[in-house]
Amino acid sequence: MLKIVFLLILSILSPLQVQAKEPGKLEENKAEKRTTEWFYSDWNRNGKVTTSAVSYETQNRWDYEVKIDQSANKGFNLYLTIEERNSDICVEEDENLPSVIKVDEQNVSVYAWCKTYTDTKEKYVQFTAKTNKGSDFIINAFKKSKIIKIDFNSLGAVHFSAYGFAKTWSEKTNIL
Repeated sequence: MLKIVFLLILSILSPLQVQAKEPGKLEENKAEKRTTEWFYSDWNRNGKVTTSAVSYETQNRWDYEVKIDQSANKGFNLYLTIEERNSDICVEEDENLPSVIKVDEQNVSVYAWCKTYTDTKEKYVQFTAKTNKGSDFIINAFKKSKIIKIDFNSLGAVHFSAYGFAKTWSEKTNIL
C-alpha cells in the first residue's frame, strides 16, 4: 500500500507526464501521447536508489543513482550519478559541469566529474557534496523525507525515493 501511495505521489510531482511501472514492463504507449516513461526504486541492500527515464521520441535512456559508498577519508558519503545511454553525457569538460545542485530547493555545492566504466567505456557524471555541511544536509533530507527532489541544473531535475534510506545508511555505515 505504501509503495502505491509513493508511486502516486511521484507521478504527481514529476516534471513530465509520468506513469511508474515495474522494471521490465516498459510499453510503448503513443496512444496516450506520453513522451517519457519514468521508473523508480527504493533503497536496496547494495546501498543505492535509482530513477530512470526513457524517451519514446529519441530512444534515449537516463539513469540517475544515489549511492552510499566509502569516501577517500574512510568515512561514508553519498555519490550521485547521471548516465545517459545512447549518448555521451560527458561531451563537455568537467569544469562545465554544475558546481551547485538543489536538494529539495536548497543549494548544495558539489564536486562534479566525468568517469568512464571500465567494461563498456561509456561515460557518466558523478557528484558529491563539497563540504560536510552539504553532505549532512543531503543525508538528513533522505532520513526525514519520503521523496527527495534533486535538481542538477542543466542536467535535469529528478525525484528519488527515500524509502528504506535510514535503515540502509545505518547498515552500510556501521560495517566498520
